[in-house]
Order: sequence, then C-alpha cells, then structure tokens
Amino acid sequence: MTANFFKTSQPATFFLAPLIVVVTRLAFFGDVDFDHDHWYSTPLYQKVFNWVLFAPWFEWLLATVMVIVQGFLFNAIINARGLLERVNSLPLIAYMIMASFFAEQLYVSPALIANFFLLFSMKKVLELPQQVNTRGKAFDAAFYVGIGSLFYAPALCAFVMVIAGLAYFKSFVWRDYFITLIGAVTPWLFYYAFIYITDANWETPFQINDSVIHEISLFEGATVVLAVELSLILVFILPSFFKSVRLNIVRVRKSYLLLFWWMILVLLSWYIFNVQTHQQLNLMVAPLAIMIANYFYYARIVWMRELLFYLLIALALFNTWFVN
Repeated sequence: MTANFFKTSQPATFFLAPLIVVVTRLAFFGDVDFDHDHWYSTPLYQKVFNWVLFAPWFEWLLATVMVIVQGFLFNAIINARGLLERVNSLPLIAYMIMASFFAEQLYVSPALIANFFLLFSMKKVLELPQQVNTRGKAFDAAFYVGIGSLFYAPALCAFVMVIAGLAYFKSFVWRDYFITLIGAVTPWLFYYAFIYITDANWETPFQINDSVIHEISLFEGATVVLAVELSLILVFILPSFFKSVRLNIVRVRKSYLLLFWWMILVLLSWYIFNVQTHQQLNLMVAPLAIMIANYFYYARIVWMRELLFYLLIALALFNTWFVN
C-alpha cells in the first residue's frame, strides 16, 4: 500500500481508505470516559444530535460513517473540478486521514456536522468559473454556510470563502454579493421563524453550552503535538503546492489559492476569535487534504512522497491511540 496506489481510481482504493480510517479510530470505540468537547454546540445541534450519546459505540460508528461519506464527497468534488488532472483517490485518503487525525474528530461534534454543509458550499464555489449566471451558485454556497453555522457557529467564517470565490472567479457585480448575503441569512431567518411559530425556548445559535466547555491552552500537550505535526506536514507539502499553483491553468490556480487562504482563515480564526476547541481545526480538513493530495500527485521524489504517506498514517495512529 503506497501513495502511488491511490493515484488511481481502482475500486480497491474505495475499500482500503475506509479501512485505514476505521483502524485509526478504533482506539475510541466504546470509550465512555472520553471528555466530549462540545464548545459552541448550538441549541439546534443539541436538539438534533444529543440523542446519539445514548451509547458511545453508536456515536463512534456514526462519526466514522460521516467521515467516510465526507471523504467520498470531497473526492468526487475534486475529481469533478479536475484539480488533479486525472481522476484518482488521493483526495479520498487525504481527507479521511486528516479527518481522523486527533481525538476531537473521533466522535460526533458540531464541527463534524458543519463540515458536511461546508463541503457542499465549497462545491458550489468551485463551480462558479463555469457559470454564466453566478447568483444561483453563490446563493446556494452561502446558504450551506448558513445552515452549517446553525450547528457550529464559528463555521460562519466560511462565508468569507464564498465572497472570495466571487471575487476570484467573477467580475464585480454588486447584485451577486447581495444575493450571497441573502443566502447566508436565509437559514437564520427560517431558524428564528420556527422558534417564533412553535414558541420554542431555544437560545441564539451563538449561545455557548457552558456545561460542556473543555477549555484548551495553546501550550497544553495535545495542542503542542498538533501544532508540531501540522507544521511538519506543511513543510513537506507547501513548496510542491505553490509550484503546482504556478504551473496550472488559471481556473485551477485560483481554486488552489482560494482553498489555501481558507486554511489560513481557519487558523487565524482559532486565535483571533479565541475559539477554545480543537474542533475548529476540522474546518481546515478540506483545504489541507487537497494540498496533501496535490503533493502526492505531483511529487517527483518517490521516497519522500511515500515517507509522508506513511508518516501521516503513523501520526494519526499516534494521536488517536496515545495522545488524549
């Protein structure tokens, strides 16, 4: 099993990638003592998903299935947009590994739910270059961001990605931006309309659930380990990534840069808005995965490519089995 194997779209890759994810996540199967980190869990999330906590094994299973489905969705989006020239399974394995990279990703969480909607939003944004009338796509992209933010409020920062996509791919038309804003606001209008009509006693989606806060420190063990590991990965992949950006066609180049700045935005939001949870890093899984897939696809030094592939799997296993 090597990175080169996933450069194809063989059916075997569709079985092997989920298998790697399951093995990586097995450490938390049925773990009843794990401290759930549901910072920024919104009232909507609590009403819809708190029922999964009835059994740890079921929550683990549901989270694992969600990550696998998201991986296939991400793989389909990247291949459909032709960001890696040929159809392959590198985005699939890269996404699944990075979505199972640390403990907070191994159970159902607000950020995991929001990621579904952010992937659909990303799909719409990446389709903008091929649309003559962009308003429908822009509205849909912002609408998905709005829905995601109802489950995990910090996901609202993805609205910047939608606006940046309009600026990157299309000439300025103020109506497009206005429609995009309407798209982001619409889910919130439905949310408050439901509360008003049903007289439900729900708080604002930005209400923090104080009973489940797991405050983190920038210098606690798990955070330092994650920072070192992510820095190591970026040192590997960024030179190759920017080289491929320069050499690619304009549409692909803009798509890559958009996803790169999306990753930077997530990292900044973690500090600027003092989001006290590793969950926020879930929002950068997609851009980080495409950078890793890009490296695996274009890397000319075979041994370095294979080293990073096995290093990613080893780090994921280390984080989930030994770092809590």
